[in-house]
Amino acid sequence: MQAAELIDDVIERRALRTVFQPIFSFRNGQVHGYEGLIRGPEGHPLANPVALFKAAFEAGRLEAMEVLAARLLCEGFLSQQLPGRLFINTSPMSLISAARTDHDMVAELRRMGVDPSRVVIELSESYPVDDFAALRDAIRFFSDRGCHLAVDDLGAGYAGLRVWAELQPDYVKVDRHFIESIHSEPVKREFVRSICDISQATGCQVVAEGVETEAELDTLRSLGCQFVQGYLTGRPAARPTPEPQVQVVTPVERLPTKLVRASERAGSLALNRQRVAPDTRAEAAIELFRRDAGLLALPVVDGEQVLGLLHRHALLDLFTQRYGRELHSRKPVSQFLDAQALCVDEDAPLSEVSRALTQGGSGTLSQQFIITRQNAFQGMAQTQELLERITEQQLRAARYSNPLTLLPGNVPIYEHIDELLASGQRFHVAYFDLDNFKPFNDCYGYSRGDDVIRLVGELITGYCKPGLDFVGHVGGDDFVAIYQSADWQERVERVIEAFDRKVVDYYDHADRKAGGIQGRDRLGNIWSVGMLSISVGVVEPDAEACRSHHAVAALAADAKCEAKRLSGSALFVSRRRQPQKTPPFAAQVA
Repeated sequence: MQAAELIDDVIERRALRTVFQPIFSFRNGQVHGYEGLIRGPEGHPLANPVALFKAAFEAGRLEAMEVLAARLLCEGFLSQQLPGRLFINTSPMSLISAARTDHDMVAELRRMGVDPSRVVIELSESYPVDDFAALRDAIRFFSDRGCHLAVDDLGAGYAGLRVWAELQPDYVKVDRHFIESIHSEPVKREFVRSICDISQATGCQVVAEGVETEAELDTLRSLGCQFVQGYLTGRPAARPTPEPQVQVVTPVERLPTKLVRASERAGSLALNRQRVAPDTRAEAAIELFRRDAGLLALPVVDGEQVLGLLHRHALLDLFTQRYGRELHSRKPVSQFLDAQALCVDEDAPLSEVSRALTQGGSGTLSQQFIITRQNAFQGMAQTQELLERITEQQLRAARYSNPLTLLPGNVPIYEHIDELLASGQRFHVAYFDLDNFKPFNDCYGYSRGDDVIRLVGELITGYCKPGLDFVGHVGGDDFVAIYQSADWQERVERVIEAFDRKVVDYYDHADRKAGGIQGRDRLGNIWSVGMLSISVGVVEPDAEACRSHHAVAALAADAKCEAKRLSGSALFVSRRRQPQKTPPFAAQVA
């Protein structure tokens, strides 16, 4: 039987098998939806899905095959009452054809009992896109009826980023080529980091496909991906489970606390996971060193407990001594390890790691150190890489700090908010703004105005909790404090009280006595402005509804405006936790 006949037989008998692979949210660890996948009949020449759809394409029956696949997937999705959204793969040709025909597939979905808003059309890049205008029209047709759009295998197809730019999808799924070993390949990390940055700016969401190791999972979480899909978290199954096979979100006890400015953590340096057991013979360790000239040390790990480091130079020196091999080759490496090797937790800021390395007391800087997670081995890190990262941080801090207060500017503020949103942590944003500042500045000059601005920065920073709260200088007389401390309101109120008490010292005696500044305009009319006061608007963003710092900034600005409506120094705590106007498809399915 030829391929075309095999395809027609499969379609007529509805002989396709359906499986579903879960997609989990990094934010809450819950299932966000399932990708519906198709398999050919078991034992059939076209049982493999790649061969099945390739044969359907060559036989001119791809559209019929994809329509049948979508129908069967919807039936299976409904019959199992699976939660979240259903991601269905389709080719651009089939999508264009479906939109142009009189038969309304969305109406059929509704008749089947499938809400179109729960369907994500996953556009495969396995086929070339020749007519972008027709494809945009097709996407508009289905999105107007409630469906969502995902671009599949981003980075592996024909059109690449052009599809993203042209179609503006709700999701992009990063091809597994860029996910594999991402924890140890800087180019892949930067690619995915860029994709995440673009997605935040465009209101899109990133799904990392093909995740198979915890090291890959940890890296993707730190880069800001919203969703994960892969064998590590859940394999395709006819009857899938809604629970991930491994923990997707960062455990509460591991959530990093933030310093005065956002910083990288030691875990980002853990690249080499090679290890040896304490009973490994020394001759076996020597062989490992000889195979890899760049291997400077081997961690000695018993189960997951780190015992120390086996240094290359020390062991080779021992073996090159007279009778060294005969005396030591069969001994366990536990007899030669350095038990004082530095171990740091993966959540430690790079600045802390640097201090620990330089305060070791040996007089020489160790070339390598060990990364742990709750005392369990995670990998090795190079001191050289640490120093390069710290230098980058210092240059970045200098570039983005406000020159007057030396506090972080807009870029670090936005990054910090996005990190907190991605981690799902609870936080409050306080927007501080001075009232009557321009008249004060005009009257007393920029020097005294700068003194007042520095006072505000010092007060806000002084009443924050070090290591937990974050202070930034937006510009001019505007400041932002991002509070994770539970007593944030008391801290804000103390800033207001201290400001009102201290600001009078910045006025001349006559103006203090008059309660403000007075003057005459060009027509000789007397005007007066009260003393400087400070208005503070506070919001607690909903991490599920606020997709990026843009939404949080809009909320905080609205709260500040409400605070400025009040007289004198005032605090306004907004009840709103999400933007009034939600962008299309922003709401998440639990």
